[in-house]
Amino acid sequence: MNDAYEILPSWALEAGQFDPRLTTAAKLQSKLPSNEVSTAKYTRWNFLPKNLFLQMHRFANVYFVFIVIINFVPATQTLDPTLALFPPIFVIGVSLIKDLYENIRLSRADDSVNCTRAERINKDKKAEDVRWKDLRAGDVIRLYVNDIVPADIVLLYTTDERKICYVDTMDLDGETNLKQKEIVVKKDSNPFELTDFLDFGFFIRAEPPNVDLNTFHGSFESYSHDDQSSVIYQKNILLRGSAIRNTDYIFGMVIYAGRLSKAVMNNGEKRKKVTTFEKVINGDIGYGILFLLLMCSITASMIIHNGEEKHWYIPEESKRGDFIQWIFAFLTMLIILQNIIPISLYVSVEVIKLAQVWMIQQDVELYSEASDSSVTCRTLNIAEELGNIQHVFCDKTGTLTENSMVFREMSVEGIKYLHPEQAKMIKTVTMGEPTSMPKPSFDSLAVTPSIAQQRDATTTPVGPGESSCNELRPEDALYEAESPDEAALVNCAKGYGVSLMKRELSRVLVQWPNVGHLTEYRIRATMPFDSTRKMMSVIVQEEIKNEKNGEKEDRFILLTKGADSAVFGRLRNDQNFERASADSHVDDYASAGLRTLAFGRKLLSEEEVVLAKAAIHKAEKDLDDSENLLQEVYATIEKDLELLGVTAIEDRLQEGVPETIRDLRKAGLAVWILTGDKLQTALEIGKLANLIKPKDSLFTVDCETKDELIQKMRSICRKKPIDSPHAYENFLKIASACEAVICCRVTPLQKRQVVEKIAKFTKVRTLAIGDGANDVSMIQAANVGIGISGKEGRQAVLVSDFAVPRFRFLSRLLFVHGHWNYARLACMIKYFFFKNTVFVLPSFFFQFLCLASTEKDRLETHLYLYNTIFTSSIPIFVAVFDKILPSDALSANPQVYEPSSKMRYYSHLSYIGAMIEALWHAIVQFCFLYFCYRDSTGGTGSPYFHTSIDLAQFSQLSVLLSVIAGFFSFALDIYAFNWIIWLAFTLSVVLIICIDFTYGLLITSHTLIFNSYKPLFVHAVLYLLIPIVILICIFPKVIYKLYRNEFKPSPTTRLKMEKRALKNPKSKNNYCVPTKC
Repeated sequence: MNDAYEILPSWALEAGQFDPRLTTAAKLQSKLPSNEVSTAKYTRWNFLPKNLFLQMHRFANVYFVFIVIINFVPATQTLDPTLALFPPIFVIGVSLIKDLYENIRLSRADDSVNCTRAERINKDKKAEDVRWKDLRAGDVIRLYVNDIVPADIVLLYTTDERKICYVDTMDLDGETNLKQKEIVVKKDSNPFELTDFLDFGFFIRAEPPNVDLNTFHGSFESYSHDDQSSVIYQKNILLRGSAIRNTDYIFGMVIYAGRLSKAVMNNGEKRKKVTTFEKVINGDIGYGILFLLLMCSITASMIIHNGEEKHWYIPEESKRGDFIQWIFAFLTMLIILQNIIPISLYVSVEVIKLAQVWMIQQDVELYSEASDSSVTCRTLNIAEELGNIQHVFCDKTGTLTENSMVFREMSVEGIKYLHPEQAKMIKTVTMGEPTSMPKPSFDSLAVTPSIAQQRDATTTPVGPGESSCNELRPEDALYEAESPDEAALVNCAKGYGVSLMKRELSRVLVQWPNVGHLTEYRIRATMPFDSTRKMMSVIVQEEIKNEKNGEKEDRFILLTKGADSAVFGRLRNDQNFERASADSHVDDYASAGLRTLAFGRKLLSEEEVVLAKAAIHKAEKDLDDSENLLQEVYATIEKDLELLGVTAIEDRLQEGVPETIRDLRKAGLAVWILTGDKLQTALEIGKLANLIKPKDSLFTVDCETKDELIQKMRSICRKKPIDSPHAYENFLKIASACEAVICCRVTPLQKRQVVEKIAKFTKVRTLAIGDGANDVSMIQAANVGIGISGKEGRQAVLVSDFAVPRFRFLSRLLFVHGHWNYARLACMIKYFFFKNTVFVLPSFFFQFLCLASTEKDRLETHLYLYNTIFTSSIPIFVAVFDKILPSDALSANPQVYEPSSKMRYYSHLSYIGAMIEALWHAIVQFCFLYFCYRDSTGGTGSPYFHTSIDLAQFSQLSVLLSVIAGFFSFALDIYAFNWIIWLAFTLSVVLIICIDFTYGLLITSHTLIFNSYKPLFVHAVLYLLIPIVILICIFPKVIYKLYRNEFKPSPTTRLKMEKRALKNPKSKNNYCVPTKC
């Protein structure tokens, strides 16, 4: 082992009573962390500096802190330095308070867990009460029934006479069935006793801590009794977070504690996903910065061009060089125009996404009564990505199907048999006329001469009686299995009199029909299932009577079950006839959409069994390359098999799957099914699930060599010849052009590769949905990962972004909530950029009136409060409550999802359009204010209204106009008005007036500001100005909207007009102005 991880019992470590050769291991063990766990991100000492440091990773925060710093420089000081701190402190403070609240909540939860009590065996071999956080690797602990396991431990002793214990892993993987764990056994398969661990020296050698919950490689080593060494398996390990069930108490030794335990390592900080929409927004912020730099550069250059040394009212400027003067002017304008970057954008988006996630979780239409569960949002920052999906990748078993296996048929010796409980009842016939009844029932199987003879001679289970080769436990006649296939097989066997009566560590008891006693099978070795071999095997020992001398003797049998392709490839050479007939039957089963399993066996000598066990033991003890070595050993054992038969199991489609896939395709999404099933099985499921339509052109690529693959792809692409020399690129080119694709016989790793390659090649946004551990890597690779809490546990849910009870909920999640969330955010982001640009541009225009003197035309209160107070509520309420269409309309018309999936509601062009619109608003508002009130600003008086305003009043009117006109422009983009949106607008206007009025009364020391607001409402100019400016500002947008609705309506607009026409058939012009594409 490259990185030695050796653990001694703590009592031996404390007393110094261990083998001197383990001195180095003892030193390393003393440095291992305790069992204390902290999920909180901060401590009380580092919270403030660490939080501020992390917030500085956000560009907007860095930008505004920089603005504050340069405002403290006397030469560029434009605003009150103290008041200038308000915007960044407000935004950073909101995030800081949110993080503080979350950290306190996590810290309290950590303290509750860390202070839980446990019993530890001390150096005097007595039990003492300690806290969880005081445990360390090497501690031997005692746990009672219903206790939670505090750390990853090796099971040493249990009070159960079968030397097993049961654990509940619901909190780890969500599986409700109990798991059976076994104590470490000796080389001779005999269990250790409690005194063995207390009286002799031992240590545990294990693989370094890792995140894999499903595998473990280690060994139990004794330095006082050489014959006591043993291999430690996953079945000997109890993981932190599991609970002891149905066992009085157990003893176990801690191997991984605290942050090194597998459960804690799996709960590490989740990779933060950045949505495509967020990337577009970040790019537009970059464009805004370039626009800001351009305006600052123009103003600074104007100062140099105008020659400020001639203007006596600009003090000290003539003493500076042109370059220094340009720099100071540039930085000053940077402060004045800073609001072009919306400081509250990130905070607003976070609040909106939290609200959208909450609304998803409150949707009663996403609740499953059968499982008493609803949708769960595990990632909070990608809710809008649900509206931008283009490719859907899904697993089959448990995702599209129920994962509730029902035994249907089987094939033995070239004859197919029906299970009468699932097929139509047919009359049983004798085997003397096999051709007259091609599908007899299972009852006929019992009287088949060859089968009956084989059963009587060997008592080896055949077909439905494949009771030894499983990982299943009988509990009061109710079988619990880790695989639904195994449960279906054994339950069916029980129906025909072959009952699994008892399953212990090293033996299985089976009741055969017409046999007055239980038949015992000793389990000599188990070769578990893995996705590489696609099979599992056991070596069993049975006692039979020798036909020649009548004496009892032992016989050893290798029993194998797995995928037909895996088992058929390991048959004896004389099994060609059996394989050919079974192959034909497998194809028939697959064409009917049934899952198939093949069974084989091989008789072994005792010497072969000893050699096989020794080879397996040696491979398991090699912790560096155990998996590869085991594969090689299994390959040498699992060969030259005799075919026993093939079974066919039905896994029905879930309710609503065909309708959901139909809607996904109707919405323009490409749907891929990635399954490990045979091609025929997958095709049949594809047809049943509406993935393959009758009019679809079906291309099958089933090749064994690269040349065959290239030739096949060329035949497919006759109209569009492939020009790439690489088969990989050609495949992606063809597959990406298909509306639906089924990939068969894929492994979990290949599922991930398919998702990654398609996303990289086509630049599409992907969604992966699955329910089992084999879907985890695929879910993690997609832009949006969805886990289904099914019968295969919650491994997929634990790594997903969203969890749903059933596949059918996917359509509502995408077409309703995804569409809503994206459309709302798109509308809100456009408004954010628009309103800030409208606010900033008049300040830039003002520089042309004051000879670029960097004089500000805005009150400082407006600069500070415009983003954070005046205009923040309107877009937030719109982004939370607006609805592009009612939910029933979106669900019934999936085709309207297409513009959302292609991100047509917002793009870089949308940003440019918002900037152009903002420029128009700013020009109109600035010009009207200038010409209507230009006595103070222009010096000539107004020839039209005979009134004038000062700079403070100019700022007050400009802000009021920008908010009101901006809202009415924004209203053209809002899809569904409600009283909350109107209330937000009204409160914003009232707030502006009240703050300006109050500010004017309080600031008595400033003559321009004191009581400046009251005169504005005395003259009639204001009441004429507001409606005129609003109409002129929104007029171009109204014309554009009418043109789009008339000549280029979006799908949502067409749907609205159709609905309006149905409600009012007499109306000729059913215009619906709000539209987004």
